[in-house]
Amino acid sequence: MHFIEFAYPGRNRPYGVIEVGMPDDVVAYIRERAGTFCRGWSEDSLERQCWMLAPAWCSELSDHFGGMTISLRGGEGAVEPGGDAGDIRPDSPETRSGYLAGSGEIERHYWVTVGPDELIFDPTAHQWDARGGLGLERYRMDGKRFAAWRILL
Repeated sequence: MHFIEFAYPGRNRPYGVIEVGMPDDVVAYIRERAGTFCRGWSEDSLERQCWMLAPAWCSELSDHFGGMTISLRGGEGAVEPGGDAGDIRPDSPETRSGYLAGSGEIERHYWVTVGPDELIFDPTAHQWDARGGLGLERYRMDGKRFAAWRILL
């Protein structure tokens, strides 16, 4: 697996993932802040609301690691998570960013990347467990696998 699990203290399961290779100081800071960071967020927010959590974590990490490149990645995808075929956006698959769900559609999803290698911290990754599974190959930017896209930067 390309990831290590991320969990909020006091919760009974992991919610997200941190890509293997993430700098140790970043991993330590995420784990340190997780306990206070999750206060006030509902269970549903911690699990599924990437459009709120990923920007909040991105801001938190950017503030703490001022000299390090921290970016918000992802996008609106082709459909809203859990949407049906009638909700498909008219844009081209080559322009879609998000997460490739088990349905074969790229769904809205956001995550945080760290450093020049754009390593992933995805605080809501486990929302995909029941909808196609979790895997590095499912992250998409501009229609391309994120792992390939970030090499082109």
